[in-house]
Order: sequence, then structure tokens, then C-alpha cells
Amino acid sequence: MPLFEQYRRTLDKGERLPAIEDLLIRPALLTDAAELGRIEAVREGGDAAPYASRLERAIVSFRTASEGLILAAQHSRRLVGIAKIRHFVPSNDAPRNVAPAGWYLSGVIVVPEYRRRGIGRHLTEARLEWVAQRDQSAYYFSNVQNRVSIELHQQLGFVELTSDFTYPGAMFEGGIGVLFRAELSRFHK
Repeated sequence: MPLFEQYRRTLDKGERLPAIEDLLIRPALLTDAAELGRIEAVREGGDAAPYASRLERAIVSFRTASEGLILAAQHSRRLVGIAKIRHFVPSNDAPRNVAPAGWYLSGVIVVPEYRRRGIGRHLTEARLEWVAQRDQSAYYFSNVQNRVSIELHQQLGFVELTSDFTYPGAMFEGGIGVLFRAELSRFHK
């Protein structure tokens, strides 16, 4: 399975995807970890159990330490997407080009049969609203080849900062990483 959704600016002629009318975007629960782990495993490859285990730890950690959030997209009773937010603070011995401290959007995955229906956008808007309650800006980085994700984030106000950066654990296989920032004034109430 390809790592990124195939980029298409428009749908093919005559192609129509049904709207998702009863979509619920909500914080992930511990009971969601197994299904969300399966969603991650389909995208990333491998067994779902390690993904579920990491998600369980993250859900607990984020609740107790307020260092992030995992959102689940639910259609009817089925989980159809996941998205993450994490607060990052560089270590004192970080390289000079380390990404700046702040809230980072990451890990948007929508199950294949639900893509191109606005779920990724809903997950991203919900994360930006959440970050706006905590900070004035948000960050995001992507492989330069992931045009679907980059275009979505640009539509929501993200602007490119640099491709000369490091972020712990981030690798951009087959491409170059690009760091973006969005000012969140439009999300402040």
C-alpha cells in the first residue's frame, strides 16, 4: 500500500464520493487503541499490536501530562481515522537546526475506503482548534512528496518555513522533509 494518498487536484469526471453526515471527531479512548492500532498498521505495515500498545501509553500520558492529544474519527460505530498532536521542546544539546518548540500536528491516517470525503480536514481543523486554546501557532512537517497533506495544510493557513531542520525520530524516506507553521488567530474565540 502506498504511504501517501495519490494526489489528484480534482475527482475524476463523474466520480462522486458520498458525504459523511454522522462523522464524530473526538479524543481517543483507551478502548479505541486496538482499532486505531489496526488503522496505523495498515498504513505503516506490520502487526497492529505494537501500534495499539504505543497508542495506549500515549493516550494515558497525554491525559496526565497534557503533552498532546490523539483524536479519533468515528462514522457510526466504526473508527475511520486517527490524528495526533504533540508538544515538542528541543533538548539543550539539540542540533542548531532542530525544529522549534511548539505544538506539532502529526499522524493523520484515514482508512482507504473513507478517503477524499473531508475526514482528514475535519481531524486537522479539530486539532488546530485544540492547539489554539493553548498557543498562538502550530507546526507540521511532511515529506515533500506528500502533496495531498501539504495542500490540505496550506488551505488551513500553514506556510513553509524550511527544509533544513531535524525533528527527533522523523525520517523522510524517498524525499525531503518540509517544516510548516500556521498562525491560529482565526481559531481563537
